[in-house]
Amino acid sequence: MDKKDKLILSLLQEDSTLSVKEISEKIGLTFTPTYERIKNLEKSGVVEKYVALLNREKLGINIVVYC
Repeated sequence: MDKKDKLILSLLQEDSTLSVKEISEKIGLTFTPTYERIKNLEKSGVVEKYVALLNREKLGINIVVYC
């Protein structure tokens, strides 16, 4: 894993809806190498899945945990 891979991971953690084109522009690579890097990160298990973070307040969900 090199600096470009780490940049890709950082961008995906911030916004997993970014397109490959948007990511490639941000990291200074063309589309194909960026796409291949993302696919390799997925295949190797570094990226397990993409998820949506929900706003509990807007859903009316309050969580209280007592230990």
